[in-house]
Amino acid sequence: MPACMKRFLIVMFVVLVIPVTTHGAGPVVIGVPLPLSGKQMKDGRMMKDSFEMAGSFINENGGINGRPLHLVYADDQRKESMAGKIVKDLVDNAGAVMLVGGHTSAPTYAMAKIANKLDVPFLVCTASADRITRKRWKNIYRLNPPVSEYTKGLEDFWMKSLKPKFISIFGILHMTPEVPYSVFNQDFARNYCITADSCVSRVAIPKFNL
Repeated sequence: MPACMKRFLIVMFVVLVIPVTTHGAGPVVIGVPLPLSGKQMKDGRMMKDSFEMAGSFINENGGINGRPLHLVYADDQRKESMAGKIVKDLVDNAGAVMLVGGHTSAPTYAMAKIANKLDVPFLVCTASADRITRKRWKNIYRLNPPVSEYTKGLEDFWMKSLKPKFISIFGILHMTPEVPYSVFNQDFARNYCITADSCVSRVAIPKFNL
């Protein structure tokens, strides 16, 4: 999805989700949890730049119902243990009326669970684990597709257009704590390995940590 479209969708979501009861003269505060240090620091800083661009775009066009938008960032350090502190700091101390962000699935899931309990909307932008939205928590939304949907288009192309007799899939045995074995391998095998013309051979490579 083009970056400009993502920014547009975020803008529309923010405009629609901010309740009328928050209208006033002060800024609308939105919390943005991102990995701003550690191994995912580069991704986090890139996402922060995108949010800054979106924030500037919103404010240059009148803000949220006439109120300026103020983004408050929090460093989750890619640690699940930071979830409670981050969400409560953003909501209770910074006054965030919603959260937008989330990069790595494990801390994002933990933050989503707490945000839902606090009745605070959370729009997840990058974290892909299915379980983040599979529980259908009323306050949790997703901008990107879940990991189980990543390869649907490729699967359809293979099976409907190429129609191969055999397919060998080299799967990653351990990607993240949320995906202990390749979801693509499991789903593809379950959906298509039903005839002699579409038999899947799964080969696991050694475990590694990202």
